Amino acid sequence: MVKFFVDYNLPAVSGNITHVTPLRDRDQIAIGRNRYLSILHTPGHTPWDISLYNPEDDFLFVGDFMSAQGNTMLAEVMHSNLDDYVKSLHYVLDLNPGKTLPAHGKIVDHPEVLFKKALKLTSLREENILKCLDRKGKTICDISLSLSENSTADSLVFLRYLGLTATLLNSLIKAGKVKEKECGGISIYHLSR
Repeated sequence: MVKFFVDYNLPAVSGNITHVTPLRDRDQIAIGRNRYLSILHTPGHTPWDISLYNPEDDFLFVGDFMSAQGNTMLAEVMHSNLDDYVKSLHYVLDLNPGKTLPAHGKIVDHPEVLFKKALKLTSLREENILKCLDRKGKTICDISLSLSENSTADSLVFLRYLGLTATLLNSLIKAGKVKEKECGGISIYHLSR
């Protein structure tokens, strides 16, 4: 699935790229006369995500790091990491930009509300997974159906919930709150006791 996603979404670059300059957190790139963007390393959605901050206009371009609704943009297929995501949310929250421009949705005024909503939603989704799990355990599909409120009407939305659930489960396993057991080639998730 990862290979398909990468092949479909990241086609080969054509042309002659003669020079590549690695970017680091807080580096600046010029976008015009006396104007620049600051590079902010905001991993979580992917390990290599960046956000771009324009201090003159107080705009923060966040890309797929989050949506205009404050949804967490996590999907295991792109190696999302919940711990990195939460740290990145605090990082941009501390920056306190005037406006945020996500890849999906409208410009967001007063984005601190958006960042706090994303933090709360992340915590709520973890809590919902823990509530969903019982003694007999659940598959990732069972858990994803629970998180999506049993909505399978849109297969793309359900696939996103699968990715989100995988990311959250990895974090909960790492934190020692959930255990994964294999049963007949299928992963079953249980509460750690």
